[in-house]
Amino acid sequence: MERKKPSQKPSLTGLTGSDVRASNRWWTSNIAIAICLFALVVLLAMPHFPYTEGDSGWYMMMAGGEWQNVPKPWAARILHPLVASQIVGLVGVDVETAFVAVSFIYFMIFISLIVPQWRKLELTPGYLALPALLMPFLIHLYQTIFMPDLFHATITAIFFWFLMSERNVGAATLMLVLIGIRESSLALGLITVMVGVLRREWRFSALVLGSTIAGYVAVKFIVASVSPGVQNAHDMPELVYLATKLPANFLHNIVGIAMYTNTVQWCVDPIATVNVPAGFGLGAIREIGFCKPNPWAPLRTATVLSTLFGVLPGIIAAVVSSAYWRKPIREVLNCTPRWMVVAFCYGLFMWLVGPLSGKSVHRLAGYAWPLFLLVAPALLATSSGWTSRLRLVLVGAHALALWPPFIIGHTHHLVSTASEVYGSEVYGMLFLIGLSANVAVFFSIRKALLHGELQLHATGYSERDFP
Repeated sequence: MERKKPSQKPSLTGLTGSDVRASNRWWTSNIAIAICLFALVVLLAMPHFPYTEGDSGWYMMMAGGEWQNVPKPWAARILHPLVASQIVGLVGVDVETAFVAVSFIYFMIFISLIVPQWRKLELTPGYLALPALLMPFLIHLYQTIFMPDLFHATITAIFFWFLMSERNVGAATLMLVLIGIRESSLALGLITVMVGVLRREWRFSALVLGSTIAGYVAVKFIVASVSPGVQNAHDMPELVYLATKLPANFLHNIVGIAMYTNTVQWCVDPIATVNVPAGFGLGAIREIGFCKPNPWAPLRTATVLSTLFGVLPGIIAAVVSSAYWRKPIREVLNCTPRWMVVAFCYGLFMWLVGPLSGKSVHRLAGYAWPLFLLVAPALLATSSGWTSRLRLVLVGAHALALWPPFIIGHTHHLVSTASEVYGSEVYGMLFLIGLSANVAVFFSIRKALLHGELQLHATGYSERDFP
């Protein structure tokens, strides 16, 4: 006679014993993957840790108490060096050790928030989540401890988790913090407000807008009191500086022609110069010119955009063009979770505008990570029918796009290594590899959808979908 199994009795939370065990296994695997990912990134980052970017010195000066000597816009990025300076004062360590300590904590939090997003997918079981997430972008993010990028990414990740769980007040409050870390957070705040307005979520939009304005005003007041009169390198008015920065970086990063001024000289022998009258409103600039065209900067930009996040751009393009392209905007806005719309718009904006906002294209384009590390797994969660073969093909193409730049140039940020040792041709080769991998993945997914091998379902999910 077959013995009957005891019935599962629900707990006080409404979950049966098997539900609790499944949830525990799910979270245990998340912790294990996060620990492995963290350890691998730290290990691979060690040869160039900590890496000093050109602007790192300003943040070290602020953390060391020399706020009054730091020019804008760095002087407005107060929170990251402020946290480090508090560690210096409380523990008595040097500035570099303080940055190492806080960055270690930031990175652990960031990884612990990103891994569960990928583990919710059938597409990425445990054995695929690790190679899907292990990317040079994370290595570089951890290496540049003096820059505010990692701190900003961590708070942004918490911001989106608040949006996922519909904690609107918490998300709006975090805009105060984000503005104090980096002024580009204005883009995130304004995009969030616009999405809320289009969805007719007036209270939420007002909360985020008020928090964003309050943060901006507070930072301006603090900077004015701490470092009065210290302008940017050109001694320009702030709005003029920001307005001229975009076309100057477009010429350098997209066209390949660097600007020459008497205040900042990107070359010693400009091919053409013009004099600027004193009352023209360009601060201390009295001479503007153009440097000799150089193909390595546009090729570097193309390489960064096609390899920084592997084949995730190709995956997003395939799913969006199949499921969303022909739908009315209003329908997409109403049927897609709010956090997903914000992350998509903000990530796409930063991915496209990153090359126009500074010389460090690899670092600035990395601010688009919400599009690729949050939206991409959410889009993939709308599909079913993935075979083991297709999964492995995607992971293989992902690795092919990601790792050649790291192997050849020791990650994107060591631009001089690749350009001086190998010449501009190395960027052309890396760009073709990344582009080919993304195009191949795009058409593979489109073909699978066309033939019915893959099916798309509901759009995205929220925090409630965790076990």
